[in-house]
Amino acid sequence: MAVRCKSADMTSALRCGQLAVSAPWKEPSAAGRAAAPDRPGFAEMLERLLSNGARTIIVESPDRFARDLMVQLAGHDMLKAKGITLIAASAPTFFIEDTPTAVLVRQVLGAVAQFEKATTVAKLAAARKRKRATGVKVEGRKSLAETNGLRRAFMFVRFTTTK
Repeated sequence: MAVRCKSADMTSALRCGQLAVSAPWKEPSAAGRAAAPDRPGFAEMLERLLSNGARTIIVESPDRFARDLMVQLAGHDMLKAKGITLIAASAPTFFIEDTPTAVLVRQVLGAVAQFEKATTVAKLAAARKRKRATGVKVEGRKSLAETNGLRRAFMFVRFTTTK
């Protein structure tokens, strides 16, 4: 089976050997509103990237890089200033093109991602508030009764002997 190499298609570029992944990276629990340098996982990844000679970061989609418009724009500008190319796998030219139209599209889509995040947060907060009003536990660790499906929790006591 032949694989056609298109520079815009990340999967094809990886298959054809045009790109090689030096180290996959997953940032644990990153808040989309935190500035890129302030996110510990991102800072570690950036340090590793600058030390190993790689100069490209591939993210799943632009909104996975940052869901806040200002964070996305500032993070992209910071990476560009360091000579690092940011590529979104879902839209490979999203961060690369610097035409006025591309900048406008980046800003509009960043604003839409920020709006979607804000509405999701508001909906979840409203749902938690409604659920709390019914007297149901909403947040926090599950109790022993909840995790084991028991109707009442048991208290475990450790007995020690003293000499």
